[in-house]
Amino acid sequence: MNAKSIPIRVHTQRGVATLLVSIVILIVLGLMTLYTNRSIIIEQKTSANAYKKSLALEAAQSGLENFMGIISSSDDTKNYKIYFDPPTGGGSDWTLKSAFDNKAKINNKGYLNNTNDTYVHNFSLSGLIPVKSEALALAKASDGTDLNGQKQEYSVYLYSITSATPGVPPRFVLISRGCADSCTYSDAFVMTEFTIGQRKICPMEINGKFEGVNGPSIHGTTNISGNPANSVFNCGLSLGSVPTNSGVGTTDDITGCQTGTGCSSNGSADRYNPKYNIQSDPSKDNHFKKYFNKSMSDFKAEATTCVLTGDKDQVDLNTALAGGGVCAGKTTVVISGNFSINASPSPALGADPVKYPNGLTLVVEGDLNMSWGTSTFDGFLYVYGNAKSTAAGSMKIIGSAAFAGDVVGQLSWDVVADAKKARLPSGSTLTANFSSGTWRDF
Repeated sequence: MNAKSIPIRVHTQRGVATLLVSIVILIVLGLMTLYTNRSIIIEQKTSANAYKKSLALEAAQSGLENFMGIISSSDDTKNYKIYFDPPTGGGSDWTLKSAFDNKAKINNKGYLNNTNDTYVHNFSLSGLIPVKSEALALAKASDGTDLNGQKQEYSVYLYSITSATPGVPPRFVLISRGCADSCTYSDAFVMTEFTIGQRKICPMEINGKFEGVNGPSIHGTTNISGNPANSVFNCGLSLGSVPTNSGVGTTDDITGCQTGTGCSSNGSADRYNPKYNIQSDPSKDNHFKKYFNKSMSDFKAEATTCVLTGDKDQVDLNTALAGGGVCAGKTTVVISGNFSINASPSPALGADPVKYPNGLTLVVEGDLNMSWGTSTFDGFLYVYGNAKSTAAGSMKIIGSAAFAGDVVGQLSWDVVADAKKARLPSGSTLTANFSSGTWRDF
């Protein structure tokens, strides 16, 4: 009987083992399925978050670009004049208005945070001042319909950094926070540091070098107090480099003036400080385009321009401008060659208020050669070539003057600004100079 029962126990044990193995396999398969599904869920969630982060970053970048475009606008109702105060006295530094400055909310690492040594912005800080907040328009599908579920918005913040080193302009930091769906769900930010400045606009500009002889007297006078329209000028005289002098005398009387009263005296409060601004464009063509927004050839081809071909003097010019002359009725004249003034022009160039209510625009494509006593000019004088004087002489220009090349000689010039008769260079509004270290964070 025992012999007969042994096979029965063996079969029973084998069946139990098979059952246990099957159960273990089912458990393993169940765990594998569970973790596989969990991985899919995690991957989907991660992909969705990464997508929303990209949308948030895109919104932050849009905020930076839009705000910098706004402050560079020519519309005074919303441009830089809303956010920044101009230099005071003889200074040159623009400052961020306190109503838009978040510097009190910055920690020692430059982040919006109450806690030092923290590299995280806390946008929930009380009292933060956004300079601009905006919701972006929804993205469009190929058929032009809105893509819902892609809500984006941004807020822009500014703060200033004042240098302890004299002469170093203040720096400004722009922080643009972008959000997708909501700022609590997904946000990102970009930061950039920049300085601002304004190109100097002077009634007299010498783009090249100035070489005086025997102590020249060169005055560029803004006369803003006498003519409020002249407030477009922010300096009196611009030179391409530091002026030099040969012979007797010095360069002390080369200066920008505010009213012209007592400007020849050293230490006069009427002088600008610094006396002149140094700025230059190495390309004469670019310098010309700065004033006329086109090339010399295109400018000469305009119907409103009268072109006198070859070398001319003051008699030739007045003859051309007189009734019946080739330039009669024109207020813009180009002399394609050199222009010589060897006597006082009679009548004075551009001085007729009926014929030239806004002055005369005279462009000398060649050189200006001066050997005269005293003369005056009303309007805008532009010399593409060089200017030189072979004898002491004086000239007063009411309007503005610009020289693309060099100026050499014993000169006594007084250019008095008149915004109505002057021609202003383009690109003279506020400029933002971004640092190379623009960075972003997620």
